[in-house]
Order: sequence, then C-alpha cells, then structure tokens
Amino acid sequence: MFSWTKIPKLVLTASGVKKRGIVWGTLGAVTLLSSIVGPAVWITLGGVASLVTWRLAKKTANWWSYLDLPNSKTSFFQAVLLNIGTHRAAEIVRTNTVQHLKAYFEKTEQGKKVLEEFGLDHEKDLVWEDVLKYETVSVDKNTHKVNIEFWLEDEVSKGPAGGSCKVSSSALINGEGNVTLNEVRLSAPNWHEDEVVPV
Repeated sequence: MFSWTKIPKLVLTASGVKKRGIVWGTLGAVTLLSSIVGPAVWITLGGVASLVTWRLAKKTANWWSYLDLPNSKTSFFQAVLLNIGTHRAAEIVRTNTVQHLKAYFEKTEQGKKVLEEFGLDHEKDLVWEDVLKYETVSVDKNTHKVNIEFWLEDEVSKGPAGGSCKVSSSALINGEGNVTLNEVRLSAPNWHEDEVVPV
C-alpha cells in the first residue's frame, strides 16, 4: 500500500543515479505544475523551506546539545542537527585556536622562534586555512572533546622560503557550550618535529 511517508525513505535509500533521477523528476513535475497553477507552487515551496530553516536555526541555538546522537537509529532531521552542531563546534574551536596562536606568536619569544623554525616569516600575513578534518568524541554525559586540523601558511614568501604547518587542536565543550582549549600542536611531517603550544 502506498503512503506519502514512504517517499523520504525511498529517496534516502536509493542509489546515486536513482536519487538524481528523483530530484530531476520532482523538479520537472514542480515546474510543470507551476506553469499550470502559476507561482503559487514556488511561493508554497519557499514558505515550507523558510519554515524548516527557521526551525533548524531555533533548535541549533544550543548547538552543543547536538554533538552526538542518542542511538544508531536517527531521523534525517536529527542527522542534520548533528551535522550543524559538529560543524559549528569545529569552527568555534578553530577561531579560539587562531586567536590563541596569534597571541602566542606576537607576545612571546618562543612563539616568534617557532614561527621562524616553520618558515612562517610574515606573521601579519599568515593564511589560516579552513578546517580540514574534525571529529567529536563524547567524554562523559555533559562533556565532548572536539579535535580539529587545519593548515597555517605563509604565502608571501614564494618557493622553498615560504613555510606552512598543520595545526592540530583539541578542546573540551561542556553542557553549557563553554569551550576550553585542551591542546594545540604544530607539525610539519618529514620536516620538523611537532611543537606543542602551551594553552
């Protein structure tokens, strides 16, 4: 027996080629319908999309509540919340790490020495890349550990004179959304041994 609730499940379990066919078929059907009924179809779809976006934004105001899911059987909506929560956590940890490293490089002699050793000579013109990799681990009921990796580069000096290093950082996030840096490490594999930056 056909049920409208089965449609999302069918789409999610379909293969890549079938999913593309479903998306294009739906888009074609909606376009055909809008040419017959008029712009009411697009206005309705826009309203539904706005409502879903507003609901997601409201729920993810407490993004730290969605760093892991309670069980393996999750809905599509829960998976989206998890994705938003972990991505937001990774970006906040990256921002805190960048601020910490800038202060370390500018205000300490050891920081200036580390910059020199990694070939990052132009401290004001460093390029802080986006998060390359992140993972979230549950420490206990109210605490999560977020591990991230991103690259720091000096693109002013060209060729071998220009340096770069991988930044690995971890932070603890408590049940109230407070972020505490746990470890910051700079590494250049096969070139320089890891430097642990005090936090």
